[in-house]
Amino acid sequence: MKALAGVFLVALALAGCQSAPPPPEHPVEIEMAPGPSPIEEAVAFGSRVATLPPDEQRREAAAAEQAFATHPSAAARMRLALLLGTPGSAVQDDARAISVLTPLAAQDARDALTPLARILSAQIAGRQRESRRAATLKAELDAARAQAEAARGHAESARAQAEAARAQSDELRNQLEALKALERRMIERGSAPPAKR
Repeated sequence: MKALAGVFLVALALAGCQSAPPPPEHPVEIEMAPGPSPIEEAVAFGSRVATLPPDEQRREAAAAEQAFATHPSAAARMRLALLLGTPGSAVQDDARAISVLTPLAAQDARDALTPLARILSAQIAGRQRESRRAATLKAELDAARAQAEAARGHAESARAQAEAARAQSDELRNQLEALKALERRMIERGSAPPAKR
């Protein structure tokens, strides 16, 4: 048994000392398509139009609309969607951008731009949700401010009524004190001996 273990260890040691297999005689060449990929082109276009002045963005949008109308390819669709979906751009229209991207981002779409279309659709949809949420929160804040203003108005009205009631109470107290003083004088005159003539 010890001899078998020794032979096994020697075989294992010799196997570890083998050199790597020789490289293939003909290297494998991978052909790269010339120029940028469709995704690289779309990202470059999106980066460029995001920094354009508003007038140039409008011109680019008109050209993209025309190109999409005449030839609705995936690239034309993506260009238009990138223009429409750029936040803060002069031509931003998230709802339209989503509608332009939907066919390209569909589950059964098989285009090189499909992954980018899905990402862009998800971002725009998320922005739309946040925008609706912000609008809801703003409406709630405006309603709360209106209620606070109404409550402040009611409080001021109640304060004014309380001050008026306090003034009326003070007036009635003064009148009561005057009546009591008059009553005391009359009692004093009635108990005093009549004046001699």
